[in-house]
Amino acid sequence: MNPKIALIDGFPCSTHERVTVYHHPKITYSWDSDFFGVPEFRRHADKMIGVIKAENANTDILVFPFYPKHESNTKNLALLAKNIEQAIEHQCTIICICLEVVKGKSLPHVLSRVYKKAKGNGIIVCVSAGNDAPFLNPLIDKKYTIPIIGTAIDGKIPDHLKIKSTTPVFGFSVFGGTDEKPDRINCSIATARFCGYLSTKMDLLEASPNNNSFKHIVATLQDELIVVLNGLYHIPKVQVQASF
Repeated sequence: MNPKIALIDGFPCSTHERVTVYHHPKITYSWDSDFFGVPEFRRHADKMIGVIKAENANTDILVFPFYPKHESNTKNLALLAKNIEQAIEHQCTIICICLEVVKGKSLPHVLSRVYKKAKGNGIIVCVSAGNDAPFLNPLIDKKYTIPIIGTAIDGKIPDHLKIKSTTPVFGFSVFGGTDEKPDRINCSIATARFCGYLSTKMDLLEASPNNNSFKHIVATLQDELIVVLNGLYHIPKVQVQASF
């Protein structure tokens, strides 16, 4: 059975092969508005789908559009939790959350609960850590999620991310750019790329009932991942160059 990736992002503009959008027809949102630091959110969803497909054209993508319609951040995160619940109900293999910036100082219980449920169902939850001060993102849970950041192809973490050498970081980073132009990529693209990559490795990961743990992923894919500063891991350069 092909792996299924749940993409939690905007509402896609166009249709794609092997992509299904789950959105209640009676709910109308202003999908083209600018929120969470991501302008033209519909186009953003299309871009993330393209990034995933570039890594694995055979994966099925289930899009669960998220729109923070409430003034209350607590209510918005409750909506996000419902999307994650839907992804679990549809037996997705990986949940890819590409929201760049979310308000709040700590992870709300409603999200922690669904993350725990996802882990219990063997689902890998990857979260875009954010392009500013990552790992302080309230969507990240050290037990149940894998944070993703974008870096340069030389493996360097941008200075503005403010990750100290003494900071214990549990997550992955993904190379961006080329040898000629070693630019970093933003976190949402890195997250989508990594989810697409993981979906090609599910046969290996599913050999263990604890396949969704960070340590198990690292141990299983250690021949394909490069250890760098702060305990971050990268997809090898040759793979990135082939994909982008």
